[in-house]
Amino acid sequence: MFVEELKNKREWDEFLQASPDGTFYHSLEWKEVVERSFPHSALYLTIKDANEKIVGICPGFIQSSMHMKFYHSIPYSDYGGPVIGREYTEQASILLRSFIQSFCSNKGIAYAKICFLKDGSESFFKSPRCYVNDGKGVVNLDIGKNPPAFIWNSIFRKKHRKKINRFKKDGFQVREASTRSDLKLFFSLYSQNMKHIGAQAYPAMFFDNMWNLLYPENFNILFVEGRETLGGLAFFRHRQTIYLTYLGLDRKLASSLSRAYNVAPFLYWSAIEWAEKHNCRYICFGSTPASPKSESERVNLSQKVMFGGSFAQQEIVFVPFNYYALTLLLLRSKITTAGKAMRHVFPQRLQRTVELRLGRLF
Repeated sequence: MFVEELKNKREWDEFLQASPDGTFYHSLEWKEVVERSFPHSALYLTIKDANEKIVGICPGFIQSSMHMKFYHSIPYSDYGGPVIGREYTEQASILLRSFIQSFCSNKGIAYAKICFLKDGSESFFKSPRCYVNDGKGVVNLDIGKNPPAFIWNSIFRKKHRKKINRFKKDGFQVREASTRSDLKLFFSLYSQNMKHIGAQAYPAMFFDNMWNLLYPENFNILFVEGRETLGGLAFFRHRQTIYLTYLGLDRKLASSLSRAYNVAPFLYWSAIEWAEKHNCRYICFGSTPASPKSESERVNLSQKVMFGGSFAQQEIVFVPFNYYALTLLLLRSKITTAGKAMRHVFPQRLQRTVELRLGRLF
C-alpha cells in the first residue's frame, strides 16, 4: 500500500461515487471552484493497494497564515478529511499521516489541519503534540426514514406548523434561482447577513465560480418572496444529498415584520420539500456549534434539529511539523480554554470577534 498525489481523475470520481462516506466537498468539482477562487495550491492524495487500486482519498490545499504555510483538508467546507475504505482504515491512515508529515516537512509547511467526523479514524492522526478542536459538528436529516409528511405531522410542534403556514397564508412564495441577476441578489442578502452576525463574507468571485461551474446540477438557490425578497438559501447537491450552506436575509425587511416570521426555518423546510421533489434523501444543515453557549448559537442548533435531524460530532485535528507551529497551537489551546472559562464575562458580540480572529490565526 502506498500514497501518491492525484494522477487519474476518473479513478478519484469512481471511488468517491462508490463510497458511502464521500461528500460533495470531496469532489473534483469543488476542487475546481476553490482553485479558481483562492490562491491556494491543491494537494489531493490517493491511497492505493498493492494492485494500485484506490482504497482512500484525502483532498486538501496548501494555505498561508501568519507567515506560515499549512495543509488544510478541506477549506471552505462543512466536511473534510480523508475518505478510506473501512477495512483499510488503520493501515491507510498511518500511511497517509506519514506521507503528509514527510511532504510538509520537506516543503516547509508548518502544520496540517484535518477535519474528521468523529468515528475513530481521527485517532490515527492524533498525538500528544496535536491540538484538537471539537467545537463543531453537522446536523443531518434522512427523509427516507422521516419523510416531510411524517415530520409535519409527528415531529413538528403546533407552533412550528403555524409559523410555516403563516408564510404561505400571507402570500409569500418560494422560487429557484434561474439567472445571474438572482445570484447577484443572493450575494447581497448573504453579505447583509454575514455583516449582521459579525462574520467575514466570502468574496463575490467565489459565488460566481459556484454558479459558472456547478449551476444547476450541483448548485442552486431558493428565495422566499412577497412584494420583496425576504431571504435566500444556497445549497449544493451531490448524489442523494443536498448541503444547505449559505443563508442570506434582508435584515431591514425582516425586522419590519412580525416576530412570527421566522425566515431561516421556513427556508430549511422549503429545501426539504425541494429535496423530496428531486429524489434526494439526505439533507445536511451545515456546520453547527457542538455545545452552544450564546443565544445565537442555541437558535442556530434548535432551528436545525427541529426537523428531526441528528447531530454528528466533528473533530479538527491540528498536526504540527515544526517547533514554531507546535508553540502556536499550544498557545491557541490555552487561549481557547481561558476564553471558554471567561465566556460569560464578555458581551456576545465581543466573544464572536475574538473567536473569528483566533480562527484566522489557525
